[in-house]
Amino acid sequence: MFAPCPNCNYTRQEKDSVVPAWQCPQCGVAYAKAIRNASEEVSRFVRVFMVSGREVCFTKVKLYDQNLLNQIDQLRQAAARNFAGCHSNIGFWGSWEFVLGASVLSGLVSSARSSQMQQEGIEQLKHLIHLTEKLRRTTRFVPVSSIRQIEQPDLTLWYATFNFNETVAEFGHPQSNYVRIGVAQREITLCWDKIEGYELVEGEHPTTESQASLLT
Repeated sequence: MFAPCPNCNYTRQEKDSVVPAWQCPQCGVAYAKAIRNASEEVSRFVRVFMVSGREVCFTKVKLYDQNLLNQIDQLRQAAARNFAGCHSNIGFWGSWEFVLGASVLSGLVSSARSSQMQQEGIEQLKHLIHLTEKLRRTTRFVPVSSIRQIEQPDLTLWYATFNFNETVAEFGHPQSNYVRIGVAQREITLCWDKIEGYELVEGEHPTTESQASLLT
């Protein structure tokens, strides 16, 4: 069992045997260098205060390929224009979270009316399903210390960069009411509109897990 790469969180597979054991097959970084860089970073964590009066601290956040996020947003808007006037009770024109519901998208595709614009919209939705599935596969948890503008409580400002074979990829967070965070070795979903206080703390993460109103 291989440990995830400290730089990109990719877990080495048996098929990666052609790549030297000291190097990550996905981002190309030397494992030793990534470990050294991680140990030299200033320890940071985020503490948020819930409207319930409770608080929760986290050290990592799930971010998404920014290029894919941009493509999805543009495609969603284009499909919405093609389906203008088409009534649906599943909220296609709603929040970003809906876009990740590929099964729901598939239902909309199968129930869409046949018109030239809607047929174009159907093709766009099919491509949207493909992109959202790809987005899921490429998400990654990023340490708070590696996220830029993390001091701001605006999720859309957060981003981190990774080097993939001399190509720089940017990961960010979409406009959303929910954020996936790492708390005490667990992955949980935090409802962002239930937060009334936010602070970035430098230092060691608390050893005890805070109790908070969280959605799993």
